[in-house]
Order: sequence, then structure tokens, then C-alpha cells
Amino acid sequence: MCCLGITPVSHAQDKLVIGSFSFPPLLHLTENRKFSGTLSETIYETCEQAGIECVFRLLPLKRAYNDLRKNRVDGLVTLDLAQFNDCCLSSDWHSPWSAGFFSSDPYLSIPNKAEDTFDIPFIISHGMQSPYSFIPKMDEWIEQKKINVFKGKDIESAIRMFVHKRANLLWGGEDFKWYLNKIAPGFSYDYKPLFHKNVVLWVRKEKEEILNRFNQAYRKLIKENVIGHDGILAPKIMRQRYEEADIKLQPDS
Repeated sequence: MCCLGITPVSHAQDKLVIGSFSFPPLLHLTENRKFSGTLSETIYETCEQAGIECVFRLLPLKRAYNDLRKNRVDGLVTLDLAQFNDCCLSSDWHSPWSAGFFSSDPYLSIPNKAEDTFDIPFIISHGMQSPYSFIPKMDEWIEQKKINVFKGKDIESAIRMFVHKRANLLWGGEDFKWYLNKIAPGFSYDYKPLFHKNVVLWVRKEKEEILNRFNQAYRKLIKENVIGHDGILAPKIMRQRYEEADIKLQPDS
């Protein structure tokens, strides 16, 4: 577990501990153990504008969700699936995100609906929830042998399975392209987005006043064109802040 923060302020109530998992290039640790990424740098900028001390806490995927519910962290950056409405409030800040199938076959052969995956093997990364939004009965269909699903232990292993043709379909987020470009830069594939949701910052209801300040700062930065309508810092500012992930990916041989 790792904690990383920005400019501290004097009052403890102005601090926001944000849980996160590693998901480059959106959220990740750098070589010098700083937390960076396109989303985290945008949140840092907004926190600075609001005078909030934001500290990211790197956690395993499942623990990140549990820690928010059990009040071990104040916030969590993840999809807006209304899954935390009982304990938390979602930020006005949001950034669109998509997931779908990567395919080494022609684009037109990529499934458009859940039933199209019958008898077509595909790969998923362990712990990802977005495949269930496209195939709600995935576990049931696996048990009934209607679909054949291979699970990688993490994103990297799932992508290597895809590159090695374990299956010609891989379910993943659009940011899987970051991994593909590093692992197999010459690999030819198509990507069809099939699931669209916003990434938001969920914050515990006890921290509503801090979230209100964060939202106010976000609206100001939007108005000043510091943050674009995609919820990401303007390119010039992002280039000044962003640091690459400290993940040593060996190109596939």
C-alpha cells in the first residue's frame, strides 16, 4: 500500500484520502513513487484549486471498494454505476470511459450484443466488472457452456493471452491500448466500444462540504478551459504534470 499527496493544508478536515487501483495511463505510480495519470493529475489540479489536501492510497481492486464502504478511505475514483449511492456522493467532475472488444479478426466480426458471443471464445481480465454490463448472465452462461471465457490474472496477462491468440477477442477498456502499444507495438487489432460510462470521484457523505468545494473548483477550471469537456486537463498543462507509469512491460517476442 502506498500513499501519495499534494500540497498540505493546515486543517485535518480539509484532507481527502482517495482510494485507487493501478490503471495506467489513467491512474498509476511513477518511478519516483508519485501518483500520476491523466485522471489523477486532473484531480490533483482541482484539489489544489479548492485548497484541499488530496492523498491517493493505492489498493487492490476489490479492497478499494470495500475500504470506501467501510470508511477506511474518504473517496474512490471509479465508474459511476450508482453502486455507492447508499454511502457516498458522486462528483460533478466526470470523464467518459468506454470498454468493449479488441479483436484480431475483421471489425465486422466483433459481437454487437451478448448473444453474439455464443461459441466465440474471449478473454477478460480478472476483477473487471464491465463485462457483466455487456453480458449480465456471463457466469450463468459459462456454467451452461454457452460461452467460453479465458481469464487473465491481470490486464497484462490478459493482453499477452490475446497477443498469443489464446482467443481472438479480448474484453477491455479503451486504455488497454496503452498496454498493447508497449507489449506488442506491431500487433494489428480493431476495437469496438460496447459499454460507455463516466468515471467519477465518489466521496463519503460525511465529507459533503469538501466535495462541494471540489465541485466548485472543477466548475471554475472548466470555465477557464484548464479542464476540457472530456474531464481531463488541457494538453499543455497535462504535459507539465503527467509522469509515465513505473511498469516494466517486456515487449512480446
